[in-house]
Amino acid sequence: MKKLIILTLAAVSFTVASFGQQVPMYSHYYFNKFLYNPAMTGSTSYGQAYMLYRDMWNGVPDAPETVSITVDGPLKNKRVGLGFSLNQDRAAAFNSTSGKLSYRYGLQFSKESMLNFGLALGFLDNRIDFNRLRYKDVNDQYLNGNLNETETGFDATFGVNYTYKDLNIGLAVPQVLANDLAYESIGNIASPEVTYGLVRHFLASASYDLDINDNLALEPSVLVRATPGAPVQYDVNAMFNYDNKYWFGAMYRSGYAASVNAALRLFNQVVAGYSADFVINANRDYLRSAHEVMIGYQFGKTDDEELKKRFKGIDDKIKTNEDGIKKNREDIDSNDDDIDNLDKDKDAMKEELEGRADKLQKELDDLKSDFETFKKNVAKGTIGIGDMVGFKNVYFETNKWDIRDVDVSELDNLISLMKENSNMSIGIFGHADMRGSDALNNTISRNRANSVRDYLISKGIESYRLRIEAMGEKSPASDNLDDNRRVEFKVLSK
Repeated sequence: MKKLIILTLAAVSFTVASFGQQVPMYSHYYFNKFLYNPAMTGSTSYGQAYMLYRDMWNGVPDAPETVSITVDGPLKNKRVGLGFSLNQDRAAAFNSTSGKLSYRYGLQFSKESMLNFGLALGFLDNRIDFNRLRYKDVNDQYLNGNLNETETGFDATFGVNYTYKDLNIGLAVPQVLANDLAYESIGNIASPEVTYGLVRHFLASASYDLDINDNLALEPSVLVRATPGAPVQYDVNAMFNYDNKYWFGAMYRSGYAASVNAALRLFNQVVAGYSADFVINANRDYLRSAHEVMIGYQFGKTDDEELKKRFKGIDDKIKTNEDGIKKNREDIDSNDDDIDNLDKDKDAMKEELEGRADKLQKELDDLKSDFETFKKNVAKGTIGIGDMVGFKNVYFETNKWDIRDVDVSELDNLISLMKENSNMSIGIFGHADMRGSDALNNTISRNRANSVRDYLISKGIESYRLRIEAMGEKSPASDNLDDNRRVEFKVLSK
């Protein structure tokens, strides 16, 4: 019978360990992430309490059952969270009960990223209830006085979790102490005790919140379990969340089952969920399906938290606007630089124009002075008949003779002088540069003289006082071609 007890202990241990090893298996960890990782203790802005029941291998006698109760929440300092959990696993004669207190501390790197550390410490009580064994010999001596065998030890779980925006990555190490529990009363002389060793587990997880629209979101996630001496097992989960009130999704658990999950919110603060596992491996005729039920209560939940999902859309729009404002500010700064450069160019242009204006004013003053001198000389008789006088500012463009294209200020001064001296008559001589043929240059120079004559007549000078002559290119003023496209006048009578 002693061998039967030892074999039963080993078999039951393996039964509980199948797929989930020595750590209980859950499906609702997508909703209550604190189930596996103490780094998620109080990670929400409100407190929450959950009770969960899982029935494995429905219809199989003495199949594993799990009951879990968790309570957690943040302190006033949102970086710190506290919680506790109570779990019971029962399979045939094997019963394991554990309780832990959990603590979380977070390091805030930025508004969008945070690193959390968590530690859960508590007890683990393993019990063998011989009353649940099925045996043939009721008088077996090993059953006398040994109807219950209990061993208790310490247990701990360490976890770390990193969040960046909507990305969540975690790592948890249950049974990190990896201590042994000894059952002395079922030993023998050769082996005075039977040892049940706790094995360190490693759970890695990753999830991402993906907003489809203002009401619908999708959270894909993956959980990987690794235990020394056992195959690596993973879950792939996809959960839809509608308006933070309804949840529905599916999960694939490698080497075991496919699951469907559903949950809904009741009365604002109460949530309820159900999950069904359908075995898809070769043992599906024996293991059958599994069922898991969850009920939870969220306390200290604010209206802001209820509207958090909607506010998130507003926050995203605000961030988009802030990015647009930032770009506009950069454009404004760039435009300011352009304006500064334009101001510099404007100042330089203004200085250049002022210089030109000063130069032109000086030339005009010189012209006025020269003409006043000319008038005085005419009045004094120092300029006599036959004297040739050149205009300093009456020049034409190449092949042009239109009077509108030249400065007429000197012509206006000449008009004033002739009106003051009514007996004065002049000859108007047109000139051209050396480009073009003689015939063309004679025609151009005559047209220039006629343009000046017509202008003087239009201002009231009698035509009989004016005589024109075309000089062509015969009398250049200088080697500069521009100086030769000119008009001069000669005093014919006073």
